[in-house]
Amino acid sequence: MAAKARAESAVDRYGSVDALIRDLERFEQGRPLEARGNHWGYRAGRFVRRNWRLVSSLAALAALAAGLTVYFTLGLIRARRAAVMAEARTELEQQFLLDMFGGADKDAAPSRGLGATELLDRAAEEAGALGAEPETQGQLYLTLGSAYRKLGELDKAEKALRASIGRLRAMAGARDARVVEGWNELALVNEERAHFGEAEREAREAVKASAGVAGDEAASIRAQAVLGRVWADEGKSEDAIRLLEPVVKGRAEGDQQRRAMIDALRSMARAQQDANHYQDSQDTVRRAMELTRRIYGGRHPLIGEELSDLASAEATLGRLSEAEALYRQVLEISKNWYGASHPETAITANILAMVLVQEGKVSEAEPLMKGVLDVQEKNFGMNHPYVAAAADTLGRIAMSRGERGEAGKYFEQALNSDRAALGEKNHQTAVVEAHWAQLLASEGDYTRAEALLRAAVKTLAAGAKEGNVSSGMVRLALGRVQVKEGKRREAEANLEAGYRTLAVQTAPAYERARAQAKRDLLELYAALGESAKAMALNATEASKH
Repeated sequence: MAAKARAESAVDRYGSVDALIRDLERFEQGRPLEARGNHWGYRAGRFVRRNWRLVSSLAALAALAAGLTVYFTLGLIRARRAAVMAEARTELEQQFLLDMFGGADKDAAPSRGLGATELLDRAAEEAGALGAEPETQGQLYLTLGSAYRKLGELDKAEKALRASIGRLRAMAGARDARVVEGWNELALVNEERAHFGEAEREAREAVKASAGVAGDEAASIRAQAVLGRVWADEGKSEDAIRLLEPVVKGRAEGDQQRRAMIDALRSMARAQQDANHYQDSQDTVRRAMELTRRIYGGRHPLIGEELSDLASAEATLGRLSEAEALYRQVLEISKNWYGASHPETAITANILAMVLVQEGKVSEAEPLMKGVLDVQEKNFGMNHPYVAAAADTLGRIAMSRGERGEAGKYFEQALNSDRAALGEKNHQTAVVEAHWAQLLASEGDYTRAEALLRAAVKTLAAGAKEGNVSSGMVRLALGRVQVKEGKRREAEANLEAGYRTLAVQTAPAYERARAQAKRDLLELYAALGESAKAMALNATEASKH
């Protein structure tokens, strides 16, 4: 083959690269070669006898040249085969999409009223028929799983993603970028279910696999972003920050890395906010928004999610009017992109309603919550943080209207749901405990109220939430209940701790709460005969003004 390829006469050489490739393929398959028909062995023998010194001196070079020729040509064959397979997979995927939408068969096309979930179900059936092409099938299952997750169809998402991981690992190995993304998506499914143990295991699998994906920095960034997000939602904020700090300091080259960096920045912002680093969190979100607008434009739902992150920080800092304006923007984006009855839209409506309740705009909050609890129960089951959040908001609305029996039912549902999903030692569980305790205290049930508030204080003191506004407000609530019970010294410690938390807040929204905390302390100091403490408190307040 090498001699034929180098023949002096064009007639004796291969007529094309394809002809040479065909002969190499025959050689690999053990079939007769086209080159044999030219009797090159006889001519080569004659040539050697006439030019033996020249041949001897060039023998090593000729052998090397022939070897390189064969080596690179075999590489061409492999590349061509890979290209052919890729083209075949593309054709299969194109046909898959045609079949999904009915192809050329007008009667088989989906109806105009067919929803996104039904289309995905149809696609999943079509993907199941591609058993002879497991790699293509695995890729399609990955796409379907991701789409199902974004639609809130978590059971279907998990099934598709596990199928994808199995097929792609078998065909491409465990350290393939698509396998990494399968683990990422599966971790996000379980994170949304609040199954944090499973989510963390799957996210760690993604990080481990991404380390072996050569030349794909985006896969590594994305995997660490997902693990950081799981840790932040699980309450391991400081761990998430330590993981993501070196990631977000890196430089993202190209859109693929920029998309992964957006995920890393958003996970970092979430962790920073939970760790009370509010300004850092806002700065990180703005970096993410800059990248998002650069890649997707200004109307993508990712912009809505990032606006939501900013709004959350504003609400935590007590800037409620700013938070309300941002959440209203997020709600419009979500409705336009996902629809009014999607879980993402329900989450945003719920959070906006919570802000409105805090602002005293209960009449505006109530219509926003219509149907939210039903949507979340349908998509996530009874024991999920989103269900608990909806029930808690409805409880606060009912309490504001004076409907204490109704409020109690909602708070009990919220607390049971959070305890089942997150455990008793979670900050969200603690916040619901405090809300229910507020209701019980208003009914004069101080014993139960104190028990709930002690549990909430213990949870908040043990985690990253210590020292934030929620922690301070819960300490104040506990102190006031203990005053009612006659436990003045215990009340003194809690009222002072709550006051200290509010004293460092600069947002105008906290001025009223701080003033009330001061009055409570002065009344308690008077009852305890602590005139020196009362004078010191008044002096401290006077120095601020």
